[in-house]
Order: sequence, then C-alpha cells, then structure tokens
Amino acid sequence: METAAKLTPSSGFAFRTFSIHVSCAREAPTLTIEHHQAHEHPLVLFPISRNSEHLCEVCKEKVVRKLAYRCFKYKVVIHVECENSSELNHPCHPKHSLKLLTYGAIDYTDNTCLLCGLNLEDELYHCFICNFSVCLGCASIPPPVNVEHLKTHEHKLTLMARKISFTSNACGMQGDLSPYFCRQCDFMIHRSCIGIPH
Repeated sequence: METAAKLTPSSGFAFRTFSIHVSCAREAPTLTIEHHQAHEHPLVLFPISRNSEHLCEVCKEKVVRKLAYRCFKYKVVIHVECENSSELNHPCHPKHSLKLLTYGAIDYTDNTCLLCGLNLEDELYHCFICNFSVCLGCASIPPPVNVEHLKTHEHKLTLMARKISFTSNACGMQGDLSPYFCRQCDFMIHRSCIGIPH
C-alpha cells in the first residue's frame, strides 16, 4: 500500500481540506496529451475508479484508484508514470522490454521494422539484447501473436517475429519478414496472406 509523504509547513501549502507539496505542484502532470507514442488520439487526465478493469496501454498493469490518461473514444488508459516512459513491454517480444530510441536506428540494425518492414527513421523501439526493432505504429498497435482463420489454415498460426527467409504457402511468393507459421505442419505465410483461402 502506498503511503503519502507527510506535509510539513516548509514543504507545501494547505487550504481547508486540500493540501499539496510544493514539489508535487511543480511536477503536476499535463492535463491533455495531444500526441502520445502509444496512442494516436488525445489523452485526458482522468480519475480512474477503484473497481476499474482497465490495463495500462504501456506497461499492461491494472490501473486502479489513480489519475491516469484516458482516450474516451477507444477506452485506452495510460498510467501517469508510464506517460513519458522510454520502455515498452511488447507482446511480440515478451522476453525483454523495448527501449524508445529518438535518434534513429542503431548502426548494426538493418533500419526496418521487424514486424511491418517500414523504414525506421527517427523514433523506434529497440531491444539491445536481441537486436529487435519496431516502428512506433507496430509498438502501439501490434499484430496479433496468434491467428485462427479457418479459410487460411485449419490450425492456429503463430507470429514468428524475426527476419527469416521463407516462401508463403498461401501465395507462393518469397518473404523475409515475420511470417505466421503452424507449429503442427510447417505451414508459413506472409502477414498479408491471412484470409487467402487454402
């Protein structure tokens, strides 16, 4: 359980039942965020009720009894402390967190998003341990890790989030980027081939 820092006459101000530390007033969060790296719509600072079932879009932890940023159109919620986060937990790379790089891709990478192939310009998320990079779009709206689409294949398909050379079993074309594959029968397809009947 969190405990509040004790307010002393030298550390803050009080008026009737309202009190605030000087340091808290100076570090007050922004009321509205127009553009956030994890969500494309405006986010508004909003109190979250104690019985909320919301998960933070950045850290994927439950948001309870706190102020948080919220997109009312899409019901996206982000902790205040995660709003300016430079790390991201990504479902396509669950072993390590990804770090936000604002100065472009590292020299040893191939400058493309491993999920969609987009050329990485200024900002991207990167895992230094695995040399895994994704664009901001794939960081905020990741492709599904598992797909069940009976028209495409009779078994569940799993995203292989890496650079690998393969031939799509759906269209017959070569690919080298994050295919979906079937663990049971070595079936592999491009992400864009999902929905093509087999």
